[in-house]
Amino acid sequence: MPKIASVSIDVKLNLDPAKRQVTEFGHSGGRIAGGQFERGFSDHLRSATPRINSVMTGVFQGVGIQLAQIGLDAGKKFGDAFSSSIATSVNFEKLNRTLQVVTGSTTAAARELAYVGEVTKRLSLPIEETTRGYIQMTAAAKGTILEGEGVRQIFTGIAAASKTLGLSSAETSRALNAVQQMISKGKISAEELRQQLGEVMPGAFQQFAKSLGVSTQELDKLLEDGKVGIDSLIYFAAQLNKEFGHTAEAY
Repeated sequence: MPKIASVSIDVKLNLDPAKRQVTEFGHSGGRIAGGQFERGFSDHLRSATPRINSVMTGVFQGVGIQLAQIGLDAGKKFGDAFSSSIATSVNFEKLNRTLQVVTGSTTAAARELAYVGEVTKRLSLPIEETTRGYIQMTAAAKGTILEGEGVRQIFTGIAAASKTLGLSSAETSRALNAVQQMISKGKISAEELRQQLGEVMPGAFQQFAKSLGVSTQELDKLLEDGKVGIDSLIYFAAQLNKEFGHTAEAY
């Protein structure tokens, strides 16, 4: 089973040319509409730093939309804000390459990044941490019953609950990591469900029991006997989406 920890990416980029280009772009552009920014953003990066241009188009568009919404007027402010966003984009290049290893192709990686980007944008979740958690779950689910659509359902359920319950970036990452560990082990344990997931997601144990149509006492017994497999995470995800999905969309 692929492990994220086994993938090591070393990216070293000289960002100064890009920073100068973008600062000049900010001076000349002023307040730029989202669509105009995305086009200009791609053009200036293409001429300034060819390696950065290799990052997924969808990722750049996501960063572009965020910066465009800021609507910075002054070129200096624009350049400073963009410097931080460039660092985030470099991190996304690493995540993209990791996802290519996990999925086996650039096409599959692009499809998964587009999906997770849509969810994080729709629910206003921290994109970098959430994307990393999704990639880890995808790697853990490789070759299991959860591979593909199952992981998506689980991710969407956790994301909806995180948004509705107001979890922090760190708490959302911990929740995703707890589920990833369950998938890696091939079964659900009381420790991971009650402590790791339950500590950051209030009511997780109760929601899990409800998804299986049993009481919390009955769930405890099932967990003790090792009778709760990772396929149950699909039911859990459905319950989370039912419980929190509508509210999360409304925020």
